[in-house]
Amino acid sequence: CGFRRALISRGVPPEKITVIHNWCDEDAILSASGDGPLARRLGMEGLVNIVFAGNMGKVQGLETVLQAAALLGDEPLVQFVLAGDGTELPVLQRIAEERGLKNVRFVGRMPMSEIGGILSLADALLVHLEDDPLFRITIPSKTQAYLCVGKPILMGVSGDAARIVERHRAGICFASSNSESMAEAVRSFLRLTPEERKQMGERARA
Repeated sequence: CGFRRALISRGVPPEKITVIHNWCDEDAILSASGDGPLARRLGMEGLVNIVFAGNMGKVQGLETVLQAAALLGDEPLVQFVLAGDGTELPVLQRIAEERGLKNVRFVGRMPMSEIGGILSLADALLVHLEDDPLFRITIPSKTQAYLCVGKPILMGVSGDAARIVERHRAGICFASSNSESMAEAVRSFLRLTPEERKQMGERARA
């Protein structure tokens, strides 16, 4: 745990430190249904959906997602689905409209009863934070929910969070705040066979 290592490096005795890991409500996540009607309502039917669900603030650095979407304009089936709300949402919506990004869909804040449904409809789940030394010892709380759903993860957070995905071969990591790296991670995902994607998701769930 990066925070534990940081505290020890500052002189805190290891025996005084207890690590309480992030968790998710598995029952709430897995009980929601990602069925055909929900897919149609959200405009996700028949596409390769890369889903980000959560807060949309400065630290999430989601303009990088929009830049990656522009780079992936030659992949007609790829769609980034952004679910949630936050201070940057109006800015992101304006940028997407100004740039004519047809492969980015904003679906707004969703009740917990539907979050598991949209996650289950994803082909891959996206985690991204700005490139900052602090975030290299941070594991975003959405990581556990994503693992629980059993879908491949595209991890754009260096350090501890990336090591979880790499160690368990649960997804593809890319450099944060780097749209070219994100776009290449998506292309790498597209090159996987359906069976390889399924196995990646099963390892995430395990």
